[in-house]
Amino acid sequence: MKKMLGLLLATSIAFSSMGAFAAENDASFKDISDKKYDWARPYIVEMAKGGYIAGYEDNTYRPDNMVTKLETIVLFSRAMGAKKDDNAEIIEIALDKYSDIIEKANLNFGEDEVAYMLYRGALDEDDVNKYLAGGKASLAMSRQEASAIITKAMCADEAAKAELLVDMDYTDAKNISSEYSQYVFFVSENGIMNGMDDGSFMPEGNVLRSQIAAMLYRTVDKMELYIETVLVPEIETDVNNITLLDDENKEVKIGYKNTTKFYSNGEIIKDTEFVNSSRAMLTYIFNSLVFVDMYDRVVDETIRGIYQGASTQEGITTVTIKPSNSSKAVDYQAVGGVQVVDENGDSVSFNKISAGSYVEIELTNDKLLKLNVLKKDSFIKDATVANIEIEDDLYLTISHEDEEYDGMVFVLSDDVVVYKNNDVEDLSKIYKGDRIDITMEYGNVTKLKAYSNTKTYQGTISEISISTEPVIKIKSGEDILEFVAATDVKVKVNGQDATLYDLRVGDSIKLSAESDTILSIETTSASITGNKISGIVDVVNASKGFIKVNGETVFCKDATTTFITAAGETKVMKNLKAGDTVSIRGVMQNGAYMATLIIIE
Repeated sequence: MKKMLGLLLATSIAFSSMGAFAAENDASFKDISDKKYDWARPYIVEMAKGGYIAGYEDNTYRPDNMVTKLETIVLFSRAMGAKKDDNAEIIEIALDKYSDIIEKANLNFGEDEVAYMLYRGALDEDDVNKYLAGGKASLAMSRQEASAIITKAMCADEAAKAELLVDMDYTDAKNISSEYSQYVFFVSENGIMNGMDDGSFMPEGNVLRSQIAAMLYRTVDKMELYIETVLVPEIETDVNNITLLDDENKEVKIGYKNTTKFYSNGEIIKDTEFVNSSRAMLTYIFNSLVFVDMYDRVVDETIRGIYQGASTQEGITTVTIKPSNSSKAVDYQAVGGVQVVDENGDSVSFNKISAGSYVEIELTNDKLLKLNVLKKDSFIKDATVANIEIEDDLYLTISHEDEEYDGMVFVLSDDVVVYKNNDVEDLSKIYKGDRIDITMEYGNVTKLKAYSNTKTYQGTISEISISTEPVIKIKSGEDILEFVAATDVKVKVNGQDATLYDLRVGDSIKLSAESDTILSIETTSASITGNKISGIVDVVNASKGFIKVNGETVFCKDATTTFITAAGETKVMKNLKAGDTVSIRGVMQNGAYMATLIIIE
């Protein structure tokens, strides 16, 4: 009994919904201890432990009860993987595809399993009519009928029918119907079903629960069902080879037979119709690939850049690309069967691509699936500046109605030509929200044309976030408008020069903005005064709502005071501690200093 439960436990098959209550899988059924069940007891015990079969509420197994035709089909459908999570999507497709056939059969349970066998070709409409329709589903399954269901579930229908001359030693071999003789021969030769003690097969005899446990165990053990979902970079149909990526992202070649079935979206396709670089679910039975279910082509990432060259060593091709949004070249390992398409749309080899060509590559699992050569010059019109970020270089992110361009990031060099409202400008005048046209050569931005309107807005400050990209929201009428502040934004409070730190929620504000970027701010505030306190915190009394700075008492609390760091991070009073350096803005009320803003240096 090779592999024992290793493969056995891979699927959960039980007699639930079959007249047997799904009690806990206790192998110590009280009615299988009799000596006459010695042969069956190991199978019943192992199947119960594995969750394939279950006893009744009274902890009996009832080994002599007969098994119905539907129960038999359901059990062996599950044996071929119907209840594995991998096949959940296929079950949905199968139920829809074969809904008419299943509905006519009027089943009480087992629709999923019947649909799965129809989908895999283990059953057809004639089989459903023969075994299930017209009330036949609840009738006892005969032993010779069971041999056919088991053979079909093992995907061995053609192999069984290929045995034209079958010779069996059963004493009642002549009673086996010619319709089932090849199936009986197959299950007998493979040790799935054996004869009775008197040497007969009893083809018309009912399948019993004791017998089905043995049949299930032997079937699953013999089938060695295995399912995996992998990326398939290439199928070589001339030699029946499939290339897949293993868990370590290495390419592995496996063979398949002419009888292997290929599926796509519920339909059987030819192997030549399989799309390379697609995700696929592979199902193996008898250590042979029997089903290939093709899912959508997988592309994790698309990168544009300059092609530097390609080299092949020990059969592995490495392609070097300098991405448009990077100053460094990157090596990518190409999958077997990688697609290379030139500027004219023709498939070519890497040696036909010139170094310096502008290309687009498609990646999955960091492997190169496809390389397209793009035109030298390209243009993107009617984009919007979504973000400008300065790190080791200046990065521009755009938004666009076309998904092909939306979210693209560009590295802008110092020599890019910039126009703002048709005047020559520098990059510092490109603001978030500007409408922009981009001209590229070999993927590098050579020209930017930006357009904006300067507008004035009035309202009340509703929110302030002071950080590396200060954001101010104002309420204007019924609308909440959001802006970012330019690095050189000019601020006046009550007519005096001020900073963003002097702004408070509730202040009346008038601002001038280009696109979504504020250039100047004027506010009127009754809270900010010329009295500012700076120094080191001596005392913090959060419960009483005051601190002391340089010996002066300052009243503050979360409800009326804004606490932030110099970097713009929001804090609360409990974050203050003695020894902190602070800068405070506030007002004098009834002889006491009331803080409206505390900046923690």
